[in-house]
Amino acid sequence: MFTTLAFSSAARPELAGGVPFAKLLEMFPALSEQIDPAFRVDDKDVVLRKIRLYAGAGNALEQILRTHKIDTVVLSGMSLSAVVMATVYRLIDLDHHVVVIADNVLELPGDNQAAEVKHVLLALLRRIGVQVVSLEEALQMLGKSS
Repeated sequence: MFTTLAFSSAARPELAGGVPFAKLLEMFPALSEQIDPAFRVDDKDVVLRKIRLYAGAGNALEQILRTHKIDTVVLSGMSLSAVVMATVYRLIDLDHHVVVIADNVLELPGDNQAAEVKHVLLALLRRIGVQVVSLEEALQMLGKSS
């Protein structure tokens, strides 16, 4: 399943001017890019549009998870401090088990990016019960799932 930031029109009526999220989009226009073509999304993939940082904002993510009785969600993507963390917190509030693929998350540019990412992944996320795994471990988990 993929999520992509998408508004109903170029005017972005879902987004009030001057709010922190609008300022973030101005600073980092890459946040509004579509899914990278390297992922080769096809008809079997679910692509949800979202209007905020949280993957389920303005779409049916939570309903899909409930309908299919999905209790574990594996996350990767950009930006760790914003998109991934917003989604982690919401999914934990909804009693999902959350797994983050450590070597498959990106952070927005910063002075000490590697150290910050490592701290968030290894200290903060684990403290709140998030399982942090490598891409290889995630692929092994996927191979064992039904």
